[in-house]
Amino acid sequence: MQTSACGLLVALLALWSGPVLGHELKPAFLRIDATSDTDYAVVWKRPFGTGGPLSLRPVLPAGCAAMPGGIDFVQGTSLVRRDVVRCTEGMDGKTVGIEGNAVAMADVMVQVTLRDGRQVNGVIGRNRQELSLSGGGAPVADYLVIGVQHLLLGADHLLFLLCLLYLLGTQRLGPLVQTVTAFTVAHSITLALSALDVVVLPVAPVEATVALSIAFVAAEKLRGTKGTIASEHVWVVAFLFGLLHGFGFAGALAEIGLPPGQAALSLLLFNVGVELGQLAVVVAVVGIGRLASGRITLPSAFVRAPLYVAGGLAAFWFIVRTGDIVAHA
Repeated sequence: MQTSACGLLVALLALWSGPVLGHELKPAFLRIDATSDTDYAVVWKRPFGTGGPLSLRPVLPAGCAAMPGGIDFVQGTSLVRRDVVRCTEGMDGKTVGIEGNAVAMADVMVQVTLRDGRQVNGVIGRNRQELSLSGGGAPVADYLVIGVQHLLLGADHLLFLLCLLYLLGTQRLGPLVQTVTAFTVAHSITLALSALDVVVLPVAPVEATVALSIAFVAAEKLRGTKGTIASEHVWVVAFLFGLLHGFGFAGALAEIGLPPGQAALSLLLFNVGVELGQLAVVVAVVGIGRLASGRITLPSAFVRAPLYVAGGLAAFWFIVRTGDIVAHA
């Protein structure tokens, strides 16, 4: 049965993501700007997980200490700390790092402007715990990797993609390519428009509506109605909701920012990373679906169950995210 593989993946993803991912886990962000030979303006942004902000702490060079008067405030789904840090020997040529119980859960995007104007950008966290401040780091590969991770670890975007494939089936390559292309083009358009501040939407309503898009696609597959746009022209649904998901991708990118002077290239690489992650998912699902076709036959109840799980989880996300909008209104 061609939908059995998609159904299994939908169910596994929904059960894995669970209620704790009512909000997508975004990277943390550390920005350091030199204001004198020894003083630095530091912004430290940690996303909220279950029970509060992630347990992460920046490790600054020896001889650096925060001055009195730092402030904490909530911004979207993150806790932000602003400090003025004084370093007796400056930070040029030193390293910054990250520590804490959540190091394995989230990466930290780092942007540093040194006293002479040089930019150092990079990612520390899972695979690298320190970043050298000896020169202009190259953020290109980092933004590519962040894009891949955002798609593969973003439960809501990934669940929507799997539900789309479930709605379409994995045996008809023509409609499959058409649908995936429509989704790609659409979210690339709005990602670019939003990241470059041409069209900007509030993050919270976008995230709530993204959850609704999952519930809609799951419901359309469950209804099985013929002759509707969703059943006959899946690419139209993919394009329309792709526009919405692009704003969701842009919201995540806004949390970490784009490095000055390299915004266009970093945006391009982030989008390419998203597409590579998406391509990997599609190839894996189609491959598994074709291998399973004709070999696995499941009762209709088992085929439909993953859609109920996905739809129910999406409804839960929508309620949680809408509640946050009301709470912060």
